[in-house]
Amino acid sequence: MIRAAATGVIDFTQFDPTSAWWWKRMYMLLGELVAQQHREINLAVHTHWVTLASHSRLSPESFTSTQQHANNALQTLLDSYYPWLENQKTGDPNKVLMDAFRQQYGYPGDPRYEKMLAEAAAALRPKSTAEKLAARLRKD
Repeated sequence: MIRAAATGVIDFTQFDPTSAWWWKRMYMLLGELVAQQHREINLAVHTHWVTLASHSRLSPESFTSTQQHANNALQTLLDSYYPWLENQKTGDPNKVLMDAFRQQYGYPGDPRYEKMLAEAAAALRPKSTAEKLAARLRKD
């Protein structure tokens, strides 16, 4: 309640202890203050795990464990922002991303994917002097 008064969320100068409406409003606002504090803590926990994951001297096992903790902290943070989605867990985030990538671009062996790779390789291939000259002449 002190935090609510200090931040101005609840104006206790107009508080009526006999009013049921005031008590309902106060508990609703206090609940949101608690939820906001939990989100701030969850954000700090996630930032902590991401910072640990960025350490370059982690062993592969430690990195995997740290990455899993960071994913769990992020999921907890998202659940606190979007509680109505909490029951719709998507599962492994890596699998979800891989499935979305394969749906968008295909997968190795897929003609669409192989065509995309060939086009990217051709675009990145160094141009010969003749090709550069021909491209310059086409522009003019």
